[in-house]
Parts: sequence; structure tokens; C-alpha cells
Amino acid sequence: MAINMRIKSRIGLFTWIIVIVLLILATVFVINYLDILNPGIDGAKKAYLREDYGKAAKIYEKLSERDSGEVDAQLGLAGCYEKLGEFGKAQEAYTRAVALSGKKSQKKKIIQQIVRFFSRNSLYQEYTKFINEINQTYGEKWVRKNIVLWNK
Repeated sequence: MAINMRIKSRIGLFTWIIVIVLLILATVFVINYLDILNPGIDGAKKAYLREDYGKAAKIYEKLSERDSGEVDAQLGLAGCYEKLGEFGKAQEAYTRAVALSGKKSQKKKIIQQIVRFFSRNSLYQEYTKFINEINQTYGEKWVRKNIVLWNK
């Protein structure tokens, strides 16, 4: 009888261990599955680092639709579009990022990114138009003080 009780308690313990392991595995699966369905900004960054710019752009677009006030999503989207050669869309995303950014220091960094974007891609005409818009918005003095200008 004592042997029967020991066997039953070991089977019960073993059953509980299996149930716990299965619950842990199911939780990990669900978390990974949700990450695939809704990867978030980390998923977009991972896709970008894998040079899967199309997938990263789609994720950033979804993030932008969900939270249109997300500056990082706009910057990521701009970077993807640039890598995909869609310069018009990249410029639009950069412009949205400037509009969404709250702090002047953040605006300055984003504007500097845009200037580098134009320079990297030899988009002098678009650059000139952009700088004129920035001059009108912030003033020529601010632009000369804060932005490294492109000398052709």
C-alpha cells in the first residue's frame, strides 16, 4: 500500500511538471505568434537590420497608421523608403517626422538627417526647395546656425 502511494505521488508530481512545461511552451508560442502578427517598432528595426526594407516599411506604415504621432516610426519609414529608392515617400516621411517632433533639438536633428538624405542621394533640387521651406519656417539665421548646408 505504501508503495502504491509513492507511485501515485510521483505520477501526480510528474503530471504537474508536464503541465507547467506545456504552459510555459504555450506562453512562448503565443508571445512569438503575437509578435509575428503585430511586431511593433522592434520588429521593424529587426527587419531593417536584416536589410528586409520592404517588410520593415510595411511594419512602420502600420505603426504610423496606429499612432500617427510616432516620430520614430516616421524616421524608420523614411529610412526604408530611402533604401528602396522611393525618395519622394522618404521625404514625406521625414517631413512628417519634423512636424511631429516636439522639441527644437529633436527638430534640428531630424532636419540635419534630411539634409544628409538629400546629399547622399544627390537630390540637390529637392534639397534647395526644402532649405527654402525651412528658411521660411525657422528663419535664415536659425538655418545657418543649426544646419550644415550642402555646398555643391
